[in-house]
Amino acid sequence: MPDQLQRLTALLADRYRIEREVGQGGMATVYLAEDLKHQRKVAVKVLRPELAAALGPERFLREIAITAQLDHPHILPLLDSGAVHPSHPERSEGSLSFLYYVMPFVEGESLRDRLTRDKQLPLDEALQITREVADALGYAHARRVIHRDIKPENILLSGGHARVADFGIARAIDAAGGEKLTETGLAVGTPTYMSPEQSVGEGDLDGRSDLYSLGCVLYEMLAGEPPYSGPTAQAVIAKRFREPVPRISTLRETVPPSLEAALVRVLAKAPADRFASAAEFEMALATENRSAERAARRLPAAKWIAAAAGLLVVTSMAAVWMVARRSSDDASPASAPKSLAVLPFTTAAGDTANAYFAEGIAEEVTNALAQVPGLRIAGRRSAMRFSGKDASAEEVGAALDVGAVLEGTVHRAGDRIRVSAQLTSTSDGLVLWSRSYARELKDVFAVQEEIARAIAGALQVAFAGGAEAGRPARGTSDLEAYDLYLKGLYFYRRRTSTALTQSLASLEQAVARDSMFAAAHAALAMTFLTLPYNSLTPMGDVLPRARAAAQRAALLDPTLADAHTALGVAHAEAFEWAEAEAEYRRAIALDPHAAEAYYRLGHMFVAQRRVPEAIVELRQAKKYDPLYFVTAAFLGWALTLAGEHDAGIAEVRRGLELEPDALAPLNILASSYYLANRPDSAAVFARRVAAVGSSRPVRLGTSAFVLARTGHRGEAEALVQRLEALPASTWTRSSGLAFGYLGLGDTTRALTAMERAAATDGDLLVAFMRIMPNAFQLSPRFAAVMKRFDLDPARMAAPAGVPVAPAARAP
Repeated sequence: MPDQLQRLTALLADRYRIEREVGQGGMATVYLAEDLKHQRKVAVKVLRPELAAALGPERFLREIAITAQLDHPHILPLLDSGAVHPSHPERSEGSLSFLYYVMPFVEGESLRDRLTRDKQLPLDEALQITREVADALGYAHARRVIHRDIKPENILLSGGHARVADFGIARAIDAAGGEKLTETGLAVGTPTYMSPEQSVGEGDLDGRSDLYSLGCVLYEMLAGEPPYSGPTAQAVIAKRFREPVPRISTLRETVPPSLEAALVRVLAKAPADRFASAAEFEMALATENRSAERAARRLPAAKWIAAAAGLLVVTSMAAVWMVARRSSDDASPASAPKSLAVLPFTTAAGDTANAYFAEGIAEEVTNALAQVPGLRIAGRRSAMRFSGKDASAEEVGAALDVGAVLEGTVHRAGDRIRVSAQLTSTSDGLVLWSRSYARELKDVFAVQEEIARAIAGALQVAFAGGAEAGRPARGTSDLEAYDLYLKGLYFYRRRTSTALTQSLASLEQAVARDSMFAAAHAALAMTFLTLPYNSLTPMGDVLPRARAAAQRAALLDPTLADAHTALGVAHAEAFEWAEAEAEYRRAIALDPHAAEAYYRLGHMFVAQRRVPEAIVELRQAKKYDPLYFVTAAFLGWALTLAGEHDAGIAEVRRGLELEPDALAPLNILASSYYLANRPDSAAVFARRVAAVGSSRPVRLGTSAFVLARTGHRGEAEALVQRLEALPASTWTRSSGLAFGYLGLGDTTRALTAMERAAATDGDLLVAFMRIMPNAFQLSPRFAAVMKRFDLDPARMAAPAGVPVAPAARAP
């Protein structure tokens, strides 16, 4: 940037002689300069023009001054800072303003330079650098200064020691930038090294966020690559949330187990699971440094011992595997696992056209095994999260708390199918059972039952069997109807507007071919009921058809849990709470592991503000489907409503980690932080909801409410204006306006919008009613609206976190 260099040279000529540019980062350009007053080399760092334009210079300089007070041997000090304003006498017309800060120029190199050259560092050197940086972090954290951008580029190596640069700069930029920083598209921090809480926009970071970043740096020094990488920032963040901490020993076998354990701890997704302080982390590393030196001296002998031990283990595993293959009956009932995850089956040789068929077979096997007494099956959505992840059985077992994993491959060619399935123990990775079936397509039902029977036998549990030989209990013997049903389920699980439309088409064709197909009717009902939440289709347009399909399914097969769950949802969408609860209870009685029914029941209790009951049911849903992000979000919301703010927010954040861009946890986090009186974080997430859910009127409304109540009235008014501009018939518009008006303090217009919602769209208004203040308790108009939703006005108007006496229940 020659023009910038020339202007900067002229503007700072009285204090610094700019010599040359020495580097560029995500936020600043660095110049080597001479401090004319003190006759020393310095690094002048000039913020990028668009970033400088977005910041408030006065606040930035005030915030950065905190860094000047840090005095530590491993922290590079701040020498000077300033802003060159347009009024500067040297400023020429059309030139830029500059925000800059000055630090000593360090002779040496950055850790990034070292890693670029050597890729991996010796173990003792990596530990020394990490301990010195941890020492600097501990000093700063004690003074309530968080770095927020620990990475190899900000760790300088000179004289055999590490010094941390840019301390407090990220904090100052974030504090000064506010919403304007978001508008520039720039983010504070570096995705590869960001903690999970920082990557989702959490404003209230503490020192454990810096420790996570330092853990990433240590991992890279040892492994030669960071723990999570990807082609985009979004890909890196998604990996961090969805994948377990990668084991350093797989990339560098000389890393001692205790150091690996320390890395796993410092890289934990939840801050509470990391080291509590930098000093604690530093102490663990100091101990490990001595252990590493001793291990290095023993390495040659250790390699021979490890090789011999490895051969013995392989031989032993082979023997055990052979015994397991001879007969599944040889396993004792006491040792056989009684819990199981069925992962989505895959297609052979990348046959994507039949991916729906492979997934469908796995789901049907899951349904069959769910009827086995004494066998617990992991929820479908949780199992789906491992699709294509190449996770080990041990990893799946740890995540889902199951004793075995069933995997399979399906090859379909013409009227022939080949299904290969394998059951693996999650405790030791041993194969408990495996088999292949080559059959005609018409025998697919029998294959599914054979697999279920074989798995039950391997797990030492009794299999009840299907309804008829060759006809699944799900309800059809028409192969084409069954194929259409599997396609419908496949598209339903994708949950986009387009996929749900495809699902409806397939399922409607399935029930047209076989009108007695109960499972297809149940799936059709759930697809209708899901469509409005993923499009602008009004619930009123689909609810009658959904109700009819659910009733048909329950009539055809009263023992089908999915049918009763669908019928319960249809009743709940019509605010027929007692009928909905009865159907959910029936579904749970038929399938005690029915995570969907538990979730729906808990969600309904949240809407009714029966919070303690909601927590009970949502915890059951989490038990059986632990990786379903919506369950986590609403369990967290229920805990927040009960006044357990920290626990509630932590659970909602877990949901967001599972699905980083999902609207439900984002929206609930904004509301939860508001109720917890953490306005900065509430506003951060309200803005994210408005950005991600711009096509969802009720989400815009809740965002407007939170922004208005946290001091951002202008933003809230802009969102309300967007809602007002929508056609009056837009689904959830009235509810969105009710929230927005209430946030702005216009109670009269809020009540009018609520009345319109009650008379027309009858939507998500009730789910978030408790973020509203106790403004309506004595209002007859509010009471009338609540009666329209068949809700208790006093219960709904009471402040969140305040116990409410149970309403009288109908006999």
